[in-house]
Amino acid sequence: MHNIQRNLLGRADALLLLGLALFMAYLLSGEMYWHYLHPRFRPVTATAALAMAGLGLFALFRPPRPSGGRTLAFALMLGLSLASLPATDPFGSRGGGRGVAEAETAEEVPENETGYLRLNTGELYDLAENNELSKHPGPGFAVRGFVRRDPELDRQGLFGLYRVALYCCFADATAVGIVVRPPDGALPEDGTWVRTAGRLNPTPDGASWPDIQVPGIFYASTLPGYVFAADTVVAVAAPREPFMFEWRAAPPYAY
Repeated sequence: MHNIQRNLLGRADALLLLGLALFMAYLLSGEMYWHYLHPRFRPVTATAALAMAGLGLFALFRPPRPSGGRTLAFALMLGLSLASLPATDPFGSRGGGRGVAEAETAEEVPENETGYLRLNTGELYDLAENNELSKHPGPGFAVRGFVRRDPELDRQGLFGLYRVALYCCFADATAVGIVVRPPDGALPEDGTWVRTAGRLNPTPDGASWPDIQVPGIFYASTLPGYVFAADTVVAVAAPREPFMFEWRAAPPYAY
């Protein structure tokens, strides 16, 4: 009887390990991996999943010495992993619930944005900070992101436009954005995604902006001393992977 209980506990550990391996394989096979980690860590996750699957299979046929603490730890990890599905958007942005195909169609560059340099908010932030805006002649820049409203900005007819940079995982996510003046004075709804084209102009007094909070992250950085004078502001679906995973210093930029 003692041997039977020992084998059952050992095989429970094996099944839990296989469950964790299947969870990681599920993330790798779909489009949800970026909800958890930067895509560059896919090879690491794949290696870990294979190792865990191998250990699980070995333990299934050669049950280890039973340990209630180990079994509980494995069960807790698997339970938390499953509880995280489906991963939700922690940053308060809304993309209209469209599918990937619709989102890609919605993001096609319209004719009235022809000639604008497409880049992300982090890259535009760096161009301004490094005094390199003049190196890119043309009608201006095209960026996209989610809207953050603030009472102080509302009074000035402005809104914040942000993207979240993910370097490793949610723990180090930071929001980087600019302040936008819409061409018609109409302020988009908070949390919606928009694409805008226009010029980044210095403010007369080099003013900084209020500390705008983005749900789910510790720090948001808003480019000080500049306002993006928009020629167009168009509501769009959120991109399939809304984070900024790349941050390039030269064209082609990671729009």
